[in-house]
Amino acid sequence: MTRKINAEDRKTVGKMYEQGGSDAEAAKLLGMTKSQFESAYKDFPTFQEFIDLCRTKAEAYFNKVARESIFSKEINTTLLQFVLKNRIGWADRVDTTNRNEEIGEAATARQELGKLLKKLTEKDPSLAAQIVLEEINDKAK
Repeated sequence: MTRKINAEDRKTVGKMYEQGGSDAEAAKLLGMTKSQFESAYKDFPTFQEFIDLCRTKAEAYFNKVARESIFSKEINTTLLQFVLKNRIGWADRVDTTNRNEEIGEAATARQELGKLLKKLTEKDPSLAAQIVLEEINDKAK
């Protein structure tokens, strides 16, 4: 860190985050580059804890703005949406799966199951009839 952060710095930075401030603004107030700020965040646990608390304050600020402006026509919704998505991590939709991969895995499993059933029914033909009857009953439900 370039210098020790005093109580006045903490108060100023805390207030800035309470109004939706960012890490870049905090770095500027503390006389640091973003790189120095990020290094201090990684290297000093007390600084990290302080910044985590401040980031929570900034997120709470934007959540409050969003909540209070739901029915307001005076808010720039595009700008608010941009801030919430890029600063807070909101998303319209989160797609955490790869459908093609799932479909491929299901097809492979179906093929393997078909091979196993074929082997079973070759050994005991009565199993084939039983499987067909259970499938008919399942579809009837």
